[in-house]
Amino acid sequence: ADLCAAVDGPYPRTHPVASDADLERTLQDMRFPVVVKSSRSALATAERVVYLKGARVVRDAGAAERAVDAIRAAGGVPLVQEWIAGDKFHAVLIRRSGQTTFRYAHRYVRELDGGSEVALETMSADTGAGGEAIAMLERLLDASGYDGFVQAEFFEPPADGGPVILFDVNARLWGSVEFPEKLGLRVVERVVRDAVGAVPLPDAVYRDGRRYHSVTGEIRYLQRHRAATRAVLRTTRPGDVFDHPSLTDPAPFALVVLRKLHALLERAKGRR
Repeated sequence: ADLCAAVDGPYPRTHPVASDADLERTLQDMRFPVVVKSSRSALATAERVVYLKGARVVRDAGAAERAVDAIRAAGGVPLVQEWIAGDKFHAVLIRRSGQTTFRYAHRYVRELDGGSEVALETMSADTGAGGEAIAMLERLLDASGYDGFVQAEFFEPPADGGPVILFDVNARLWGSVEFPEKLGLRVVERVVRDAVGAVPLPDAVYRDGRRYHSVTGEIRYLQRHRAATRAVLRTTRPGDVFDHPSLTDPAPFALVVLRKLHALLERAKGRR
């Protein structure tokens, strides 16, 4: 938050919660709904890696307490953050020696609770909200002295104007990286090249308005929002990108299936 303020970058009010007293004071200071999330999306313990992905929008003190307790029980540091009304979008860049070698942005069309991306749409990373977000990230990275890959989430300003608002930053690849990969942007290769100091690939070129759909995500979305069928059909076109398994490289998809089957078997054993 301090770094954002130093580079004129709007960021929601955010409070770490170390105790019940902290939570009580925070909830008195903020208006519901609020967002509860972990300060880090993963923690390495002596036994395993604990994942604390996603965020919960809570609307009362009881729900906030339960969300905070769950993060604490897993060993994380809970954050309570101001809830911002607006459309979410995602901005990505690679910064090397003060120069941006890759920029990309997409907006959320649909998502499941907790931030799982279901349908996305490319947006310009040079103009408009996407360009503003990339410029803000460049200022942040320059101020912090960070070189490398970064992906961040923003809120678009409402129709009456206003700046974009940053609310989440990660120095890692993200869950829907398959979308720009299927567009031919070679994001994973770009990140590896940057990590080993190889020559960057040429600038990435993509068209605004390309849409991506997670098939299983869309099915889960319709199961939870049965009245949304018309909206899903209206935002799905024949030329859209879908997350079907690759016929030329099926191993990653097979690995995901095996891991899910293993998790189901473990849960079944636990219920016996």
